[in-house]
Amino acid sequence: MKQAYIETMLSKKLKGLGMVWLSTILVFSGGTGWLCGGRAEAEPAPLLEQEALQRPVTVGTNVYQEVNLPKKLRIHDIQGAAHRSPYERQKVAEVEGIVTMVKGSSFYMQEADDHVDQDEKTSEAILVYKPGSGVKPGDEVRVSGSVKEYMEKTYASKPIDLTTTEIVASSVTVVAKDRPLPTPVLLGKHGRVMPTAVVDNDGMAEFDPQEDGLDFFESLEAMRVELDDATVIGPYGYEIPVRIDNGSNTGEVLTKAGGLMLTDRSLNPQRILINGKPSVPVKTGDRFAGPVTGIVSYSFSNYKLLPERLPDIIPGGLQPASTSLKQDDRKLTVASFNVENFDPGDGKRIGQLGQAIVVNLNHPDIIGLLEVQDNNGEKDDGTTDASKSFRVLIEAIRSHGGPEYAFTDIAPENNKDGGAPGGNIRVGFLYNPQRVTLTDKPKGDAVTSVTYNARGLSLNPGRIDPLNAAFDDSRKPLAAEFEFGGQQVMVVANHFNSKGGDQAPFGGAQPPVRSSEIQRAKIAGIVNGFVKSVLQVNPKANIVVLGDLNDFQFSQTLTLLRGQELTNLIDKMDEKERYSYIYEGNSQTLDHILVSASLRATSVLGIVHINADFSAADGRVSDHDPLVAQIGLPRKTDQPPTNGRGGRKDDDDEEQQHNEGNDNTGNGSSGSANGRANRQSQTSDDDWNKSSPSNSNVVTSRQ
Repeated sequence: MKQAYIETMLSKKLKGLGMVWLSTILVFSGGTGWLCGGRAEAEPAPLLEQEALQRPVTVGTNVYQEVNLPKKLRIHDIQGAAHRSPYERQKVAEVEGIVTMVKGSSFYMQEADDHVDQDEKTSEAILVYKPGSGVKPGDEVRVSGSVKEYMEKTYASKPIDLTTTEIVASSVTVVAKDRPLPTPVLLGKHGRVMPTAVVDNDGMAEFDPQEDGLDFFESLEAMRVELDDATVIGPYGYEIPVRIDNGSNTGEVLTKAGGLMLTDRSLNPQRILINGKPSVPVKTGDRFAGPVTGIVSYSFSNYKLLPERLPDIIPGGLQPASTSLKQDDRKLTVASFNVENFDPGDGKRIGQLGQAIVVNLNHPDIIGLLEVQDNNGEKDDGTTDASKSFRVLIEAIRSHGGPEYAFTDIAPENNKDGGAPGGNIRVGFLYNPQRVTLTDKPKGDAVTSVTYNARGLSLNPGRIDPLNAAFDDSRKPLAAEFEFGGQQVMVVANHFNSKGGDQAPFGGAQPPVRSSEIQRAKIAGIVNGFVKSVLQVNPKANIVVLGDLNDFQFSQTLTLLRGQELTNLIDKMDEKERYSYIYEGNSQTLDHILVSASLRATSVLGIVHINADFSAADGRVSDHDPLVAQIGLPRKTDQPPTNGRGGRKDDDDEEQQHNEGNDNTGNGSSGSANGRANRQSQTSDDDWNKSSPSNSNVVTSRQ
């Protein structure tokens, strides 16, 4: 018998069983055998040619012993009580199910109700990949193919995500049509209660759906589930975040608006992301008019619900808030407001921000602004000056009846402070010169570090340790010194590095590594160290530290920033109010205002919920809510002298005329909205010691 005969006959046998791949790896050297017992061997040669055979036929290393015929299994067998199938990379045959949803080249199928097992740990549904299958929901099918753990769509950074068990089908046979869909699993207090405290606490070593949120949703992977009376817990952003009644004693903390609060006790694994776009804008507190039924899926580092349809939305009636703090001649108001990449090209948002500052915030005396971009936004042409950005906002405030604010900032080095390339986001201040003055000191630049001595800040404003490697590709804190009612107060505006690069809370790496915290911890230590240096010179100094710190009030970042020197006013608030941001359905605090001991007892904080709970259609003008603090300054404090001029003044008339109508004011970013640049001339340190005129060029607001 010739070897060609053996190759041909065995190949036919293998192909007939759908095992084409095996025929390519056989290594022949003669021999006899049968395709029997589930193992592949060579076809026997005719009797007359047996003497020509020398050795038995062998198969490639380790394949001979391991290759088995396709197994006929139920879906729950394939899924198993685990995140990965026990049959991964193996062939299965004639797996039965009812098609529940078609998605592109794939479809979901689920066991008929009378075929499910009694083990809640095993899912009764599975994803099937078969382009052009032509199946429809209600078709009863039999599927043969290979089991695979499939990575669904995810972020460009390619994080470690959980996988979806699927069958890559070689054949799909429709055996019946118009079958009733399997009954959805009801979630919540009248069905399967979801874990509310634990995402995963065992490094995914144990599969415990009753305790671990990740395991709970894995046990329902690809299955139909039903949500009754789902309540929206944040605006639409790729998904609709919702919560359902999960019963009593869940430990959930709900905001007054109806949102779900992230706490030091829970990341809320029970919140559900509906992967569908609503027909109308949604906000926190809205709810669906009927049950939401859909398929449990996973993508972009989260379990999600693929809805079969979305019921109508019943509005919850939530309205943007306004601060309850009233203007008081004896009390200073200070705000922190992340204005989300603001620039002069923001169109109607400019007016909306102006109105929000006047109406909702009651035009605070000092506003720490975060994420102010340069004059041409994200056009990456080397521009760093942001005087236009500040001016258009000041004009919008004035046009809504607010005061004529002045501003001050320090432009960053081009593309050195993170954010969108070309945007050059920075922190800066608006201040009402009718109420406060900026003390008269030399203005800092992007690379010079501010210090504190017996005369107060060496620069005003000045950056804190801007060349420290901790601030690489991140915003540098800006310290400014103001006078109010004869008292000095220092305000430090911050925008710490983002959480970018952290592993996802609901991803495939448990516990997730939050690498961004390392940089924030360094920054927090530097800012706290600066506060310490001030208090060493003046133990009664009035200090306010504010901004978007990109971390929670219970985080190590805030612990380091507070130290023994500062009090976080967030901690004095009702827990239900402690949020300024909503991310994937979790209401959370990223923005903070902290004060020194001299201001602790006389400071009150409010978070003005005008953005986080809402969509743009409902008035959202930023992704962060602003914070407003009212501070009663001590009547008598030991303050450094201010050279007797009562506060910093703007440029003299000659400098003003020189800059009339000139928008390119470089790093000198102190000004008003009347189009005149209030930039102090950029001179040597010696020139700063020369006298400047006492009158300010800030135009008062129109009455």
